[in-house]
Amino acid sequence: MATDGSYQFDFASRLEEDFLMYSAYIITRSEAFESAKLQQNILDQVANLQASEWVDDAFQISSLYWLHRFLGAGRTPIAAEEFYPAFATWLSGLGATSAYDLVCRNTVTKRDVSCFDIIGPLGGVHNSDIVLKATRGVFYIPNLLVRRAAARVMIC
Repeated sequence: MATDGSYQFDFASRLEEDFLMYSAYIITRSEAFESAKLQQNILDQVANLQASEWVDDAFQISSLYWLHRFLGAGRTPIAAEEFYPAFATWLSGLGATSAYDLVCRNTVTKRDVSCFDIIGPLGGVHNSDIVLKATRGVFYIPNLLVRRAAARVMIC
């Protein structure tokens, strides 16, 4: 939250003056990304956020968000037992472009590791010791300067 007249609001407004809009992130942390229910909750959260008046429709969150790209056009959650094998396969291809938005953990060492560590050898099974721990997805908030007159508080 940034109050009108605060340095945070001024900073966001300056970004919009110079770069047209302000970026913000959806951060999701979980120990159960393989849950179809959680996947559906994330899809619903993104749809609700996209419908907000604060989010720019010109840049659809779903076109950038890792889960939408992972699930593909059908956007149907994947069953728990299929999630990590499919995730490893996706990361070894198109998913590599989303790797910077993903944080994984080795369940044996309890250390954060590169999500690429989940990919098994060619033709092999995925590394079941690696799990997804957190994700990030960008969205854009436009027209902060126009909204300044209408709103006393903005989301950022």
